[in-house]
Amino acid sequence: MIFFQFQNKNDFVILPSNLKNITSKVKSKVIYFDGSNEDALYKFGSIFHIKESNINKILENFKGLEGRQQFIAKINGVNFYNDTCATHPAATLYALKKFQNPIVIWGGVDKGADIKDLAKIFEQRKIRLILFPGSASENILKILSKQYKQKFVKPVTSMKQAIQEAFQ
Repeated sequence: MIFFQFQNKNDFVILPSNLKNITSKVKSKVIYFDGSNEDALYKFGSIFHIKESNINKILENFKGLEGRQQFIAKINGVNFYNDTCATHPAATLYALKKFQNPIVIWGGVDKGADIKDLAKIFEQRKIRLILFPGSASENILKILSKQYKQKFVKPVTSMKQAIQEAFQ
């Protein structure tokens, strides 16, 4: 069920522009944003006539949500972020755009999503992967080339071990 199916022509829905394909039968006014939280907030503000200066103040003071590209700490010049909410490949791809040279700690249960595009980005950008045991790790290992795995993938069994690997 699509959450906006009961809206009418007087309602609004704000969606990332990559979801245009799901709005063919939408009765409400559709407003697209570029995928960033900031752009979504500006679009929301435009609907409710919120001054841009007020939105800017909100953005300056907003520290983000737990688990969504949440800054954790800077240790020995290395920034650590928690993005445990990026459990879908599209969310991970979006998050990777923010970081120049990320080290990704990955694992858990495979939810059946298509991760081929994500694997391709990992290989193209030579992103280091630290993998916990689990079907998600097994799936990404099946897709990644053997050459990539040998150079950029490290299996671990604990978060302590993952952090140690990230520092190396």
